Amino acid sequence: MPSSSTHKTIWEILVSQKTLSLLSLLLIVAMLLPLVGIALYNYPGDDDFNFTLPATRAWAETGSPWETLKAVWEKTRITYMEWQGYFVSTFFFGLTPMVFDLDLYFISNWIILAVICLATAYCVKSITQVVLKGNKHHFRISYALILMLILQWMPSIGDSVYWHNGGMYTVAVFTLVTLMGLLLRCNGPQSQGRSFWRGICAAVLGFMLGGSFLGPMLGAGVLLALYTVRSLCLRSQNRLFPPFCRCLPVWS
Repeated sequence: MPSSSTHKTIWEILVSQKTLSLLSLLLIVAMLLPLVGIALYNYPGDDDFNFTLPATRAWAETGSPWETLKAVWEKTRITYMEWQGYFVSTFFFGLTPMVFDLDLYFISNWIILAVICLATAYCVKSITQVVLKGNKHHFRISYALILMLILQWMPSIGDSVYWHNGGMYTVAVFTLVTLMGLLLRCNGPQSQGRSFWRGICAAVLGFMLGGSFLGPMLGAGVLLALYTVRSLCLRSQNRLFPPFCRCLPVWS
């Protein structure tokens, strides 16, 4: 008779990493399906109309994507000079599919949801697999739990996801989350080519955060400053990389 230790119990099968990993994927799908579906019934509100009016008018009068983009840029310039200095976020205010058709407003909500999911996945994977050296099951289980916390307990998801203008605050926050994941990856060994492209990505993210809302912008500045100090103190191979990224939010 084989030893009982060679047989897995039902409980061991149920709580195995592979089973929990599969359940985590199902949990993610179950969470996202209603959030994706409800967006189809959404409608613009408040500042959505104000910031898209110039672009909508340009599209209706010319039918030219270039003229429409110029109208978004001009609205951004006026807002920057006369109201607030958030040039990246303000540009995104007017860059929405509702410019072409109000019935396409749901696409903005889908994009915001995608940004949340992808940025969270990138950062969690950087922690679980790059820093902690875990496997794909560790990543999936951690990702599902963290994403559930974000989506289910997000304050006012109606403003954070289902309102385009409010959703740009969300995009800024998760741009910072993406930058955090990128910096974790830059801290380890990497090829010269990968280091170059990660530097370009970090520069773009830094620029976007520098022209975004005050909270994520300051958060990026503090994060990059701390990362720079850490890299210099520990004599990291990539210690010249963080100061380059740090100057962009400060300059913006």
